[in-house]
Amino acid sequence: MLTREAGHRVRRIQSDAFPVLSVCLSLSPLPRDLASVRPRLKDLLDLIRAAADPERLGHEAAMSVRADVERVLELEDRIHADVGHGVAVFACHGLGPFEYLSLPRGLPDRASLDGRAQTGPLDAFLERSHRCVAVVVERDRSSIFEFHQGELEVHREVRDGRIRKRNYGGRAGLDEYTVTRHAREEALRHHRRTVRAVGQLFSPRGSARRTRSSRAFPRASFSPRPPAELLFVGGHREGIDAFVDLLPTNLRHRLAGTFVVDPGTLTPAIVLHRCAALEDAYEARDERQMVARLMSAAGEGRGAVLGLAGALRAANLRAAELLVVGDGASGPGVRCSGCGWVAEVASRCAVCGDPVRPVPDIVEAAAARTVEFGGAVRHVHVDRAMLGHRVGTFLRFPLR
Repeated sequence: MLTREAGHRVRRIQSDAFPVLSVCLSLSPLPRDLASVRPRLKDLLDLIRAAADPERLGHEAAMSVRADVERVLELEDRIHADVGHGVAVFACHGLGPFEYLSLPRGLPDRASLDGRAQTGPLDAFLERSHRCVAVVVERDRSSIFEFHQGELEVHREVRDGRIRKRNYGGRAGLDEYTVTRHAREEALRHHRRTVRAVGQLFSPRGSARRTRSSRAFPRASFSPRPPAELLFVGGHREGIDAFVDLLPTNLRHRLAGTFVVDPGTLTPAIVLHRCAALEDAYEARDERQMVARLMSAAGEGRGAVLGLAGALRAANLRAAELLVVGDGASGPGVRCSGCGWVAEVASRCAVCGDPVRPVPDIVEAAAARTVEFGGAVRHVHVDRAMLGHRVGTFLRFPLR
């Protein structure tokens, strides 16, 4: 599982003396794709080996790159073991770091050399990886699932005493009203206890707490973990509506979707499958809304700009608050070796006059500069909505 700590560790790999090799590879479980792992990897690294020219990079830097290429090629057996997933490798032999990351989803095949690790695909993956909680509610029992990056981490249950059927008559029907009212009250009490148990998972302190009424199955350690981000509610429609009505404001804002399922035939795999689809739909809705805000602000000429030229200006002037990157947004560019100024084409830095060096992906260089100055980056799948622009930027202040 890719953690944010691993992402931060990779981003710190940078060197002016030795290029950093970044490799991403998708691993489909289909037999034809498994057989193509080595040829695809070799094709990617042949381009890197050809770029490791001692006259251009220097002898030591070129030897470092060639050592990294050979080390990655030796990983073929390990890569095959990650079938159905994705792999990202970051290496810099001259500097020392070597990171092999196994991912639950594939990444586009790519290999590049730069002075820093190219983490754009990892950042895009982490942005779409939410820590989720799914609750399947019944009248007297609820199952709570916590999962992250497609893996189930915790499964616990909240149970109460058995509630009689609401249509139980008793004494020729004389007790039906009392039994019905009691069943409704008990179900309401159970739902409230479940809401409290779920709320703990969204609290920084409560994510590791275990309630007195909960039972874990299977046994799982309740070590501290980051709070949950998204909530899904499943069960029969009547139970879902009753449970959602009890959610406090903070949990209601986290509700990302509901699904109808029979609790009697429920398995963790069914929950994971249903919630994965709901998570993708939630992410798509969120991206569409953000792109719509970007288009509106840029169209009115306030608070946002569209296009790579505007994004680079905003990054260089420290005006970028949020850089929005669409699918396929990439291309070569240059970066100043001294102050980090970025541009699509230049021979010298426009700020300090120092020489510039080529970078394989100017969009990722702009993203790194945006983050360096306190901004954020968001990768989206709905780049067509940006009217052909590859990137857009929300601004802290207007650009001159």
